[in-house]
Amino acid sequence: MSQPIHSTAQRLLNLYRQAHVIVGGWAAVNDVFVKEADESVLTELKTLPCGETLVKHILNLKNGKTPMDSIETDLLPYGGLMQGSNTICSITISTAKF
Repeated sequence: MSQPIHSTAQRLLNLYRQAHVIVGGWAAVNDVFVKEADESVLTELKTLPCGETLVKHILNLKNGKTPMDSIETDLLPYGGLMQGSNTICSITISTAKF
C-alpha cells in the first residue's frame, strides 16, 4: 500500500461520507471523485469500510450512468439516513411528564 494512494482513497471516502454537509453537495464532490480516482485509488478504496459502495458510485459517474450532480439512492452513504438531515423537527415536551 502506497501512502499517497491510501491517503487519497481515505480522503475520497471522507468526502463521500460527508457530502450531505458540503456546500454544493454531490455536484461538488463528484467532480473530485472522477478526477482523483485512478485504478490504484479504486483498488485501495475496495479495502476500506464502505469503499466498495464508493467505487460503484465512481464507476457509475465515469461511465455516465449517474449524472455528475447526483448519486443513486442505493449507493448513498449511511444507507441514505443523512439525506435531509438539515430539516428541523420540532417536538413538544410537557412538564407533566417530568
